[in-house]
Amino acid sequence: MTQRNWKKVESKLISHIDYDEPNSRLYVKFHTGTHHYAYDDVSPHAHFMLTSDESLGAHFARNIRGKYPHHMILNKPSWADEVSNEGCA
Repeated sequence: MTQRNWKKVESKLISHIDYDEPNSRLYVKFHTGTHHYAYDDVSPHAHFMLTSDESLGAHFARNIRGKYPHHMILNKPSWADEVSNEGCA
């Protein structure tokens, strides 16, 4: 699984975003929830317009949500690394 390069953003709706340009995929984490979303077929221009907008959350609601195919991805719990690093004895 590819490690995301999350960028914290100033928004009441969205906490972090990442953009995978080679695959035209936008990843979005919201302030609420235990998951994030991947939006497919998001052009570099659409990503630029999102991150350039004064109101990132409003731009997302108007221009991304409901306009691109997407799927939910469950976030790995913070304790998962600790458990997998302990191993079985």
